[in-house]
Amino acid sequence: VVVDGVMIGRPCCSISYCVILLRSVNDRFCPTHMTNHGHECVILGCSRQAVQGGKTCSDIAHKAVEELHAL
Repeated sequence: VVVDGVMIGRPCCSISYCVILLRSVNDRFCPTHMTNHGHECVILGCSRQAVQGGKTCSDIAHKAVEELHAL
């Protein structure tokens, strides 16, 4: 749950039903899943590789979301 930017609860891996703890609250995947999924686009449903230095793939709509989030 996120309320005004404050997270309540334990951050968890983005892989469904994974209970392995994250190394950092900034991680999306646990250490086990990071090797296979760590460079995926952060947009739900997209499994393309993120561009180097970014969190989304080269899709224009996905880049727009990333830029909006960075504000």
